Amino acid sequence: MAIALSEKFTSRKINSASSGASQERTYTLTGSDDEDALLTALADETDASITVESDTWYRSGRTIAPVGYQIWEGRVTYTPLTGRNLPVDQSQYRFETGGGSQHVSSSIKNISNTKAGDYTPDAPNFGGLINVTSDGVDGIDIIAPIFNFSEMHVLSADTVTEAYKVQLMELTATKNAAAFRGIPAGSVLFMGASGSSRDDGNWNVTFNFAAQKKLTSYVLFAGTAWTITVPEKLGWNYLWIRYHDVWNDKAKMNIKRPLSAHVEQVYGNGDFSLLGI
Repeated sequence: MAIALSEKFTSRKINSASSGASQERTYTLTGSDDEDALLTALADETDASITVESDTWYRSGRTIAPVGYQIWEGRVTYTPLTGRNLPVDQSQYRFETGGGSQHVSSSIKNISNTKAGDYTPDAPNFGGLINVTSDGVDGIDIIAPIFNFSEMHVLSADTVTEAYKVQLMELTATKNAAAFRGIPAGSVLFMGASGSSRDDGNWNVTFNFAAQKKLTSYVLFAGTAWTITVPEKLGWNYLWIRYHDVWNDKAKMNIKRPLSAHVEQVYGNGDFSLLGI
């Protein structure tokens, strides 16, 4: 016997609270005691979305409760757009800037150098090097300009397979091999994804990324005799500097000076098109 569904007269109660706004529609279902079939009927025979005061609300939940033999009460809840009820192939985006940490060994500009009384012949100018010791340059950790952003996509059950999950794992901690979201290749790092299943069988999957600026003709130690111009540093490549000792006659001591700058790739390249977003 086919399942019959009819909406109750007391249906369509609306909660208009600014937090937790919702509408509940109630139905009588007859013709079966198969719970899975009843829930499927609620999905197939009710609207996926409704219009409330010119706003579109989406179906976010379905429940059934027995009333008698092959008689059930069904309830369908509609709510404004949220991550839990986005339609398939819809998305939500979040972003923030700053908050990253970067270790640097040189400053943008040396401000002053003051000797300690008559203890030293002269206060050495290290040319912008920070925390110089007899053994090397310790540097300092600073806040780095990093663009963090996340995207929540609704993906179908057919998309989020075990193979797809493994693919996400393999892409984690890789940088974009091609331009991504308007950001040049090598500047976006895929930080991983998290997913949660929904009542409708689809998946909410959140993808997390971090981007750093690409540097071109990047000048280090500007205005000094040891100026270095780095041709290019992609956002997630690593820049380091080698130093050597140079005798400083005024300070009567060896002074650390930059000898060369080096750019290294430390993250693998990833094909972000495989994310399916």
